[in-house]
Amino acid sequence: VQNTSRNKKFRKSVSYISNTCISMLRDLIGHRGVDDLKEELFKLYEKLYIVNKDMRPWSEFFGSFKIPQLNVKHTEQRMTTNFLHYFSNYFAICSGLFLIQIVLCPSMMITLPVIVIIDLYVVLIIKKPIAVGQVVVTDSMKRAICTIFTLLYLTLCGILERLIWYMIYCSLVCGLHMLSRPRSVTSKTNKVYAVSYTHLRAHETLMN
Repeated sequence: VQNTSRNKKFRKSVSYISNTCISMLRDLIGHRGVDDLKEELFKLYEKLYIVNKDMRPWSEFFGSFKIPQLNVKHTEQRMTTNFLHYFSNYFAICSGLFLIQIVLCPSMMITLPVIVIIDLYVVLIIKKPIAVGQVVVTDSMKRAICTIFTLLYLTLCGILERLIWYMIYCSLVCGLHMLSRPRSVTSKTNKVYAVSYTHLRAHETLMN
């Protein structure tokens, strides 16, 4: 009974917070802007769901490791095949490392969503060019302004350095796995890559 009452209180608090955030967004960007933002976030959710659906078993992910051959072609095939085959697992690892960064720096929970919402609104929702005096801000200019603003804002908040180290950690962890994990010969990814690689080499031979 106590767990049920706690769950109800938790759901009510979450619902209250979400409704408050939505009402604040509506005051800032209007009802249509909120609806467009919901649509873009739902598309992102669908993509993340597809990624999670294709995740390989962790027993297979950590199954075996082997030192790669000192051969560029072999290394390229292994890393490409593993990247495509275990993409969802790499995504999960990077998400876990990102959660660790949030625990170490809780201000990221507020700063990053604010940045994402502003960038999504300016780039995706405001699709028409913005006229500032005699200057017309096009889509490419909006992206450039958002990029500069994001970098400056993250630098001032002290989060940019953490994000750079986060990307380095992800690259090292996932890159070492791609390099040391033997590729699955029976996987569809390996077969597709082998066929495309063969066609590419045959085309280069004909061109020469």
